[in-house]
Amino acid sequence: MIVGAAPLKSSFNAFDFGAGVGQFSEIWSEPKYANVNFSAIELDQKLKRLLQQKNIRVTELDKIDKSSADFIYSINVLEHIEGDLDCLKVLHSKLTFGGKLFIYVPAFRCLWTEMDDSVGHVRRYQKNELRKKLELAQFHIESIQYHDCAGFLATLVLRYLTSGKVQLSRNKIKVFDRMIFPVGRFFDALIFKYFFGKNISVIAVKR
Repeated sequence: MIVGAAPLKSSFNAFDFGAGVGQFSEIWSEPKYANVNFSAIELDQKLKRLLQQKNIRVTELDKIDKSSADFIYSINVLEHIEGDLDCLKVLHSKLTFGGKLFIYVPAFRCLWTEMDDSVGHVRRYQKNELRKKLELAQFHIESIQYHDCAGFLATLVLRYLTSGKVQLSRNKIKVFDRMIFPVGRFFDALIFKYFFGKNISVIAVKR
C-alpha cells in the first residue's frame, strides 16, 4: 500500500492528486481496499479519459468537500506547479483532521538537467524548503527523508560530464534499475537518507 495510508474505518476517502496514467491509482481496485472510496484527480483531458477507460473514478480538486479526505497522495506532481504553496493550502483544506498527505518529489537543484526542462519541472526541492512550505500550509510533518542516494551521485556525475544535457533513454533506465537503484536502497537504509538523495518523500498530517 502507498506509504501513509491507513484505512481503519468502514469508509476511507483517498485521492491520487495528479494521477497521470494511473499507475498509482490502479492498486485501489484490489479486494483488500474494498472499504476505500477512491478517486483520481487529473487535469489533462487525455489522461482523464485514459483513467476512465481503466475504470478509475476521476474527480476535480474543487469538487472535493472540505475536511472530507482521509488520505491524499501526490507522486512527482508538485514540482510541476508554479504556485505549490497555494496548492498545499488547498490540499490541507480538503483533509479531515488527522488526515494525511504523502508527497514524493525530485530533490536538489544541482541535479537539474535537460530532462527536467523537457518534462516541465518548475523546481527540484530540498528538505528544508519543502518542510517550510508544508508548515506554512498548516501541516504537521510526520516524516521527511531523501531517497536514492546512489541515484543522486550518479546523476550528479552525469550532469557535470554532459553539462546538464542528460537525455532519458531506455538503456539508461535499464542500467539505473538493475545496478544503481538497488545500491541506493541499501545505502538509504543506513544513514544517507537524512542527508541527500535524488528524491524526497514526506508524510504530513492535518492537525
